[in-house]
Amino acid sequence: MEWLLLGAVGLVLVLWAATYNRFVRLRSAMRSSWSGIDVELARRADLIPNLVETVKGYAEHERETLERAVEARRSAEQVRQQDDETETRAAVEGEVSRALASVSALSESYPQLKADGRFADLQRELATTEDRIAASRRLFNSNVKQWNRLGQSIPTRFARPRDWQRASYFEAEPSDRAALDIDLS
Repeated sequence: MEWLLLGAVGLVLVLWAATYNRFVRLRSAMRSSWSGIDVELARRADLIPNLVETVKGYAEHERETLERAVEARRSAEQVRQQDDETETRAAVEGEVSRALASVSALSESYPQLKADGRFADLQRELATTEDRIAASRRLFNSNVKQWNRLGQSIPTRFARPRDWQRASYFEAEPSDRAALDIDLS
């Protein structure tokens, strides 16, 4: 009888440890995938000054559009350094997306800009970066889904870390999803 009781306690401890380790792995995966998003957002932020400088030569009287893009980038950098909240970052990065869409739309008004090789290269690089951000966001959101599900399910709920909190998805606002319709022709 003692062996049976000892075996049951041992089994419960092993299951608890295995579940706890799943939480640790998922937390690490979320941090890693968030880092992937962060890298791509920083890459996009680095492209903005080059894009703005290229457009400036063609569209000097579109200063407001260009300044909005630079200001959105500045705000995103400040938030990036100060705040790691997913919702805050998503909102600020949404502003960057809208500002970039406005800058990219200027090419429709300026055929010379559209024909500029440097501008086309920057747009192509920006489109690639946006695709990478979307892929990184999908991976992060998948990890968040697993984390939230594991933390709310029974019996794993009883093995979750004390500091467990429901994680937030990194979602683009509906207007951001189609914001960068970049024409590469």
